[in-house]
Amino acid sequence: MNYSDEKLFVLTYNNSGIIANQDPTIIMYLRIFKNTILSGFLIVLLHSCASLQMANMTSAKMNALELGMSKEEVTQILGSDYKIAEKRLEGPIEIEVLSYRDHFENDEFYLFVFKNNKLDKWYRELFSKERIEIE
Repeated sequence: MNYSDEKLFVLTYNNSGIIANQDPTIIMYLRIFKNTILSGFLIVLLHSCASLQMANMTSAKMNALELGMSKEEVTQILGSDYKIAEKRLEGPIEIEVLSYRDHFENDEFYLFVFKNNKLDKWYRELFSKERIEIE
């Protein structure tokens, strides 16, 4: 077998540490690996920053709400990061409850009750962080 045609990855050691040879293929793969790691870190960092902006129930947002607002007006103020907690009919009245979770306070939920697409009331629910076991 002729080894002159094959590219070998040789590591040498000196007093300053391990040094790789200057094979361009190896250097290219190391750059791709480094760029992949840096890209992954950047994606995680940007995703975590974006989630901080999702549902922050600030006083300014809450003070901008008024009873009688439409669902579209409320979601324009609070954002679209909500879940439909309930939807039902009571006779001719359509009731829909939107739930916003405050991402800064993991145990806080804000519930907004709409009757015929108009804000009727809203309130906050707190959930205990401790688990209660019943025997």
